[in-house]
Amino acid sequence: MANKMTYVEALTSAIDFLSRNEFDAEVVAKLEACKASYEKRNASKGERKPSKKQLENEALKGDILAFLMEDPNLLRQAKDVGANFGKSSQWASALLRQMVEAGTVEKLVEKRTTYFKPIMG
Repeated sequence: MANKMTYVEALTSAIDFLSRNEFDAEVVAKLEACKASYEKRNASKGERKPSKKQLENEALKGDILAFLMEDPNLLRQAKDVGANFGKSSQWASALLRQMVEAGTVEKLVEKRTTYFKPIMG
């Protein structure tokens, strides 16, 4: 599957085409300004600090891992984790997915049911 064209790439192509065909200079200038605003917005995306909720969830990931480590051989579902913390299973599932991506928790699927267990070592 091919990568989708970004707005910056599309605007670059349009500006090049219009410049080569001696199109209205005002239109080219507007497109260049639009391209510059997209580039500025894209550059600032990676520099955001985490929100208050993200910081809280990071702290709770340690608590979740401790809960899973109480019995490392026991497979637990997201609803079990959520119930232990008084949160929803969706909340637990989102944090467990992040923990799987980080490599601290293992995800197992058996008969269409997803289980989680800590990774030892």
